[in-house]
Order: sequence, then C-alpha cells, then structure tokens
Amino acid sequence: MSITIHHYWLDKINDYAFRAELGQTLDTQFSSDTMFTDAAKDKDDFLRQLILHGMAEAVPADVRSALESEDAVNASVQRRRLCSLAGDTASDAGMQMATAAVLALAQGILSIRYVYIGGTDEIDLEQDCEFDCADPSLKLGAWNAWCEACSAARIGEDGIFWIMNSDSGAGSGSLYNGSLTVDLLTLQSEEGEYEFHEDDEDERSYETYSDESPDDITEQTTDNAP
Repeated sequence: MSITIHHYWLDKINDYAFRAELGQTLDTQFSSDTMFTDAAKDKDDFLRQLILHGMAEAVPADVRSALESEDAVNASVQRRRLCSLAGDTASDAGMQMATAAVLALAQGILSIRYVYIGGTDEIDLEQDCEFDCADPSLKLGAWNAWCEACSAARIGEDGIFWIMNSDSGAGSGSLYNGSLTVDLLTLQSEEGEYEFHEDDEDERSYETYSDESPDDITEQTTDNAP
C-alpha cells in the first residue's frame, strides 16, 4: 500500500509539540511506557519508531529510505514483511487503532465523525462518515484515504467506532440519530447530542435517553406512590 502524504503532516512532524502529543497517544495504545514520547525529542528518532512499529507509510520517502538502510531498522522491516506474508500480524485493537490514526493523519485527515441510528436496542451505523481535514479539498477523497489507512492497519473502517462507542442503542423505542467524533491525534472521542426523529416525538414520554422503557418507568412510579 502507498498513501499520499499531505503537506500538513510534513509540516507537523517538524514540530516537537505535535510529535510529543502524538507520542503520548502512541505510547498509550502500544502500551510502550514513554518510548514514542522519548523519541519525539528528535524527528528522525520519532520517524524511526514509526517504521519499526508498522507505520512506515507515514514517513517521507527520502527519510524512510535513509532510515531503512540502517541494519537494525532493515532487519525489523524484513521480519515484519515475513510475518505479514505468513499472516502472523498484530491483532491488538489499540495498536491497530493507533496505526490507522497515524496513516490517516499523514494524509491530512484530522478527525472522523460516525453517524448512527439507535432507539431499538441496537446500533444501525450509517455507511457515510464525516471527516475534518487539514485542507477542505481533501474531504472528497477522505473516505478512500480512511479505507486505505484502516486496510494497512488491518482494522475495519468502523472498528474505532465499535471500540469507543458507549451507546447500546437501547431506549424508549423511539428512533434517534447519534454521533461519535474521534480526534485522530489524541484518539479521544466525543458523543454528540441525540436527535430524535420527528415522527416519534408524540410517542415519547421523556426527552432524554434511558435504558428503561416508558412502561417500566410508569410501573416504578405506581409502585412508589403513597
């Protein structure tokens, strides 16, 4: 796989503060103490760690070529390729999620917003996602770029959603739209406000989301009446 590295990423990896913040995210997901954070102090050291941990596509070609010529790095790359051919690849969700995030950031994608429908005890995830990009012109091809990042990380395009989503979809039976926005630099997520379908508005006895049905609430109120 070969991704198109955006100038946003080329500029950002020159910034220590950006490398340090991304390093904290990677250390968390790779459970690597401070390996990436320590490497962030030097640009080449940081990019070397990206190569060693399966994110070589995010490294500019000239720098990548120089770093992969180092014996230790070259040996690691060859081992990774052999493991990939044998189908023996890392399946840790955190590592896969972080790898997809880095490869997406390298293409100028900053965040992804998943939209779904809930209210019937399940989640119906919409196929289309919304993306915040460093350059508005990238939005047109953002979905394909995201798919490439996820494919390289061996995680589904909706994998991050199912890892981070805390909404079971359960509710009063009234359909509602929900959303989950994931910042790819920090891998922090934010759930949006529920938007109930207008057709169901008269059928709802309460506005806020609840795991209990209206019948359950009525029964409890009756039981507790003086």
